[in-house]
Amino acid sequence: MPLPGIINNNMNSVLKRLTSITIILSLPALVTSIYGMNVDIPYSHSHYAFYVVMLLSIGISIIISWYFMKRNGFNSVLL
Repeated sequence: MPLPGIINNNMNSVLKRLTSITIILSLPALVTSIYGMNVDIPYSHSHYAFYVVMLLSIGISIIISWYFMKRNGFNSVLL
């Protein structure tokens, strides 16, 4: 009966996609949590610190998304 094999393949592709999305969303959260701590960090007292952190977070997300698209990490299943 091939039905369990098809279900396992579909679940595998869904989990790959969810893992990719989790990685993309967790790294900007890591960057913002480091800059949100109450310790002296380079450029934390600058007027542009917010913009630098936001650009860094968006840049990391774009780079990782591009990497996963290059490796066909998103093409396995449509959500």
